[in-house]
Amino acid sequence: MDRPYGPDQLAEFARQGAIKRERTGGHVLVGSLAMYLLSIPFSLLLIRVVVENAAGVSVSWGEFFDAIQEVGFLWVFVLGIAAQIGFALVAGVGAFYMYRHKASVSAIAILLGIIALAFSVLVFGGIFGIVGGVLSIVGGLRSRPWTKPGVIPPPQYGPPPVGPPPTR
Repeated sequence: MDRPYGPDQLAEFARQGAIKRERTGGHVLVGSLAMYLLSIPFSLLLIRVVVENAAGVSVSWGEFFDAIQEVGFLWVFVLGIAAQIGFALVAGVGAFYMYRHKASVSAIAILLGIIALAFSVLVFGGIFGIVGGVLSIVGGLRSRPWTKPGVIPPPQYGPPPVGPPPTR
């Protein structure tokens, strides 16, 4: 009986599977990039709505930022916006490299997701930042290699036995 697949075919199957995993991880990272960017306007809008409800009057954006600066929390907003843009940039670069079949980016995507998740909960980002962090983790986990690079699983069928057939 012939082997169903040779070592070259098995290696090609493994390579095609890796390409598919990395491409899927890249797509998920693009989604996380979008969530990080959406977290900025939605977080600002949500905070402004909370301030308006507490004040009982409509507050313009200029008044909103003047009040935040006067209280001394403008640096939190600047840091939060810069961090979300940074998370989006790293997710975009990670997606680019995953499309180029660099599976080593998966660990960075997972770490980015954990940091972004914590930052979005504790400092700035809200639900969109949380979703972006989760998507970064999922994209990194989805694109991780299943086996060590260059390892080919053993064939299911070996060569025929050598020698005469066994007698009973």
